[in-house]
Amino acid sequence: GVLAVDEATWKSSNTVYAGIVNLITPQRLAEVANRLGVQAELQPDYALVLGTNEVSVLDMASAYSTFADRGKHIEPYFIRRVEAADGEVLFDAATEIQPEQVISEEVADTVNSVLSGVLVKGTGASANIGTVAAGKTGTTTDSKDAWFVGYTCTLTAAVWMGYEQPQAMEEFKGEEVSGGTWPARIWHDF
Repeated sequence: GVLAVDEATWKSSNTVYAGIVNLITPQRLAEVANRLGVQAELQPDYALVLGTNEVSVLDMASAYSTFADRGKHIEPYFIRRVEAADGEVLFDAATEIQPEQVISEEVADTVNSVLSGVLVKGTGASANIGTVAAGKTGTTTDSKDAWFVGYTCTLTAAVWMGYEQPQAMEEFKGEEVSGGTWPARIWHDF
């Protein structure tokens, strides 16, 4: 049957997204991912849409924060504020790191609406915290990586499960590992 993009997202159907990347080109997909906050050097090939490139947990949280901020990207930072002994502010991230509108608010709102459905009627149901939230599960081939990246209006968090030296995760505590199982529950509990 034919799936709408929202339903395909909720069900993690890669076929629809393979068709989309075929229309927009892998190069454009890589460019948009970089604008959203993915700093990894992405290979612009058709498999990119399936998660074949290595992306850090920080990159994933950064990109999803851009959706949460209605299309405004803010570079991640680790030091919020630095003051001298006399109280003089030497650095304040709130004034030095400026948000940049990288996608329109309307596009971000559409993404937010679709990704909120993942928690209500999709593969991320284990992450449903009973309030407004959005996110996406992800599982690579042979369950070598399992993800859940989600956000509320005040917090974005990315959960990744895998091995430092990639290998299949057959199961964990007697359960199959996919983005919708352990990572979604970890995000929920966090």
